[in-house]
Amino acid sequence: MALWIYTQMVRPIILYGALVWWSKSIQQTAITKLGKVQRLACLCITGAMRTTPTGMEALLNLPPLHIAIQEEAATQALMLHMKVNFKLGNLTGHLNILNKIKNTISMAQVSDHIDPTLCFTKGYTVTFPERIEWKTNPKWMNDDSHKWYTDGSKTLYGVGAGVVGPRIHKSYTLTRDTTIFQAELYAIMEAVNIMQRRNHKRVKIKVLSDSQSVLKALDNYTYNSKTLLECHKALNNLASKNNVSLIWVPGHEGYDGNEKADFQAKKGADENFIGPSPMFGFNKNNLKQKVKYWAKTLLNQHWNNVEGLRHSKKFLSFNAKRANMALTLNKKSIRTLTGALTGHFTCNKHLHKLGITNTSTCRFCCEDEESMEHLIIECPGLTHRRKRFLNKFMLADEDLQSLPQKDLVQFISILNSQ
Repeated sequence: MALWIYTQMVRPIILYGALVWWSKSIQQTAITKLGKVQRLACLCITGAMRTTPTGMEALLNLPPLHIAIQEEAATQALMLHMKVNFKLGNLTGHLNILNKIKNTISMAQVSDHIDPTLCFTKGYTVTFPERIEWKTNPKWMNDDSHKWYTDGSKTLYGVGAGVVGPRIHKSYTLTRDTTIFQAELYAIMEAVNIMQRRNHKRVKIKVLSDSQSVLKALDNYTYNSKTLLECHKALNNLASKNNVSLIWVPGHEGYDGNEKADFQAKKGADENFIGPSPMFGFNKNNLKQKVKYWAKTLLNQHWNNVEGLRHSKKFLSFNAKRANMALTLNKKSIRTLTGALTGHFTCNKHLHKLGITNTSTCRFCCEDEESMEHLIIECPGLTHRRKRFLNKFMLADEDLQSLPQKDLVQFISILNSQ
């Protein structure tokens, strides 16, 4: 609940109008004040000791506020840049943020965005059958219409589109910066182009796609994307001589045509694109992905260069998946986990620094200082317990950032009970 309040209420208030004042946020005095705000939020979320350092941000995957402000400002500036009549000027003042991201995003790249265009003439129909209709009585599949299946795919290797229809199984390789939305649109456009080259007339045509977002966009009457408008015009041209319907098909549920189109799309994504890049103009999704990549680079630099946090850097990194796993723990467990991964917990070394205990010597081996690092990694008095809970007698540095969180909490909890 504390995390929700902070991320959905407090932080948006702070980020409001970031494009106007982001340059102030990179000054050290502002960074310090913003850090205090987020630190307070992290303490409320984790229930950690008041001495716990800002390594809590990595545990919760919360980027420092000054980096979040720059990311928001860059996104807002690029949204302005997408406007057709917007002039960049000399990139001074507020828009200087674009100079910071020019190595990640080219300002010369053409935008896919257009001013909202109304198109009331629609010669084709768009249908969204219920899933139960597909399973019980898909009547649209039993007629004599020409059925074309289209699909798009985005993988770690690339982006592809696939078309399957009468006497054709075709795959297309697209550029890596193509979004899945654009890939799905491209597949429909290529299916339409094939039918036009075949000079179809007075034919009943059904184009089946598993992308609800694309079909809903085509079913709309307002278009703000060049690619979307081109697809709409191509469909209208085909529909002027034929009966054309677009139908949604549930994806990955075993429907033969859809599975074949998906195979062709993945085949295209696995091949190397040959030709000038990009194929499409950039859109909002492109921009957000690239800004996130740029902000992640800033975050890694900040984490590597920030002073101190030796223990936290050894055990933690900004990782959304591990943060979500940590947030599934109850308050007591996440407090224990935070203490273990930041080093600020009820171990003798830390308590001795606070003046609570008279010695910092380890209770279990009496050989070294009792730090969280010593207990988790190497304490000889805990060898068998470490094997039982953490699956190793001794831990290496490469093991530390992938420790099972629930097992680590159990390991520390049992130690504190003794």
